[in-house]
Amino acid sequence: MEITEIPFNEFIGLKRSQQPELGALELDASPNYHNHIGTVHAAAQFALAEACSGEYLLSRFADLAKSHVAVVRKVEVKFRKPAVGNIFANAHIPDEKIRKLMTDITTKGRAFVEISVKVVDAQGEVTMAATLEWYLQKID
Repeated sequence: MEITEIPFNEFIGLKRSQQPELGALELDASPNYHNHIGTVHAAAQFALAEACSGEYLLSRFADLAKSHVAVVRKVEVKFRKPAVGNIFANAHIPDEKIRKLMTDITTKGRAFVEISVKVVDAQGEVTMAATLEWYLQKID
């Protein structure tokens, strides 16, 4: 599955970053994403963060994608500063959480995993930080 080809992500123009030092995924500046004060709307930032967490799961655990389904279960978001212009996102899972994920998947056929995501602007300033909890389950 290509994350940028999911219909919603295509609709908003989500793309692979042209500046990987800033993030894996990118959303170009557009007045379509502005809020009432002319900065990037919270929903646009969240959409980028959610997609980035999904992309991280797909790329890091590609072998599980064929036999497991993953859905977002819970999200915690903190907006840190107004976002202006292009925004970028990167995701991360600490090693100890990866080990627990793999143990739970192997022994139970299901697992929860938290993925940390940072959304930054073109200057690398964090505009939003999120933790997304995903639920993974083996499918028959």
